[in-house]
Amino acid sequence: MTEHDTGDGVEPTGTEASGASFIEYGIEDEPPAGEAGALGVQPLLAMFLSTAALPLVIARAIGLGGADTTFVLQMALLVAGVATIVQAYPIGPVGARLPIVMGTSAIFVAPLIDVGTSFGLAAIFGAVIVAAPVEVLIGYFIDDVRGLFPPLVTGIVVMLVGLTLIPVAMDYAAGGPGASDYGALYHLGLAGLVFVVAVGLNQYFDGFVKMASVLVAVVVGYLAAIPLGLLDLSRVAEAGWFALPVPLKYGVACRAPRRRSAETPSPTN
Repeated sequence: MTEHDTGDGVEPTGTEASGASFIEYGIEDEPPAGEAGALGVQPLLAMFLSTAALPLVIARAIGLGGADTTFVLQMALLVAGVATIVQAYPIGPVGARLPIVMGTSAIFVAPLIDVGTSFGLAAIFGAVIVAAPVEVLIGYFIDDVRGLFPPLVTGIVVMLVGLTLIPVAMDYAAGGPGASDYGALYHLGLAGLVFVVAVGLNQYFDGFVKMASVLVAVVVGYLAAIPLGLLDLSRVAEAGWFALPVPLKYGVACRAPRRRSAETPSPTN
C-alpha cells in the first residue's frame, strides 16, 4: 500500500489524505534492500543512546566501578535485543509482530537507584525480576483497566518521562558527566548540529531522506567530531570482538528494609 492508495481504489481526501501522507510503507510492504538496511540501522542508533544512557546513569548514581558498569550495560543491551526480537517474531501470544524496539525506561531509574544505593546491585536484579511478572500480568488485563488511564493521564506520564530525560540529554550534550571540559562550546555546538540536521531533514525533505533523518544526523555528528578530536575509539579497539554475556553474574537479592528501633544506637566511625 502506498501513501496515495487506500487499497480499495478510492483516493483519500481531506483529513484521511493528510493522515495517509505520513505512511510510506505498510506493515506487509517490503522496501528495497538498500532502504530497508538503512532504515533498520536508524532505530538501532536512535535506541542505543537511550538504552545505554539510563544504565550508565544508574551505575554512576550507585557508585559502580568500570567492570560492574560494563556488565549492567551489557545486560541492558542483551535484554533489549531479545525483547525486540520477540516483538518482531512473536512466541505464542507474546509479541506484536511489529518492529518495535524495546529499550530501557526512564520511569524505573529513580526507584532502581534507591534500591541499588540501599541494598546493592544484586537487589536491583531481584527487584526487576519480582516486578516484571506484575507488569506482564497487568498487560493481560489491560482492556479491563484501560479506563483508569485516560489520555490525560497517559499523556502526562509520557511528558514526564521526556522531561526526566532532559537532564541526561543535557549532561551528554555538554560532554558527559564528570568531563573535564564539561559545558565547552564545541560539545554544545556538536550536539546542536546533530539536532538541527535531524529536525531540518525531517521537516523539509520527503521520502527516504526524511525517514533517515536521525541516521544522517548521527553520521554528520560523528564526522564533525573527528576534526574536533572528540571521537575516541581507543576503548573500542581494546575490546574483544566477542564476549559472552553472563546473566545474574552478581546474583539476585530480595531484602526487606529493616526498621531501626529507638534503642538501637546509631553506628559510629
